[in-house]
Amino acid sequence: RYPDPELLAYTLVALAERQQLPARDWFAFYNQAPELELRLTWVWCVGRNGDPSVRPELEGLLTDPNLRVRIKAVLALAALGDPACLPALQKMQADDPQGYARQAAAQAIEQLHAKAAPAAPAPGALHP
Repeated sequence: RYPDPELLAYTLVALAERQQLPARDWFAFYNQAPELELRLTWVWCVGRNGDPSVRPELEGLLTDPNLRVRIKAVLALAALGDPACLPALQKMQADDPQGYARQAAAQAIEQLHAKAAPAAPAPGALHP
């Protein structure tokens, strides 16, 4: 039995903000929560927490039957910033039946590419 979902959601957000969320240990528990809003909060917090060890689990959510869960998984992967998730996002962009999900995947891919690109030198900067 799950405690009060609203209280759990606030606790998850607080732990994620402090990057103290035990994401890997609790992923299966929260991902199977019967309350959709709690699942959505969990997925968002996992991405916000910045723990790259949950990347495979987040990638698995890219095929979740619920569109909102898939979108949150895309956002969480983008927040992690790990380019290793690019193949999964590219597959979602090509295969997802929902245009909104494909668009979210495309934006996440663009965001990850932008993070990986070296910064351009400032105009007038001296080059070695």
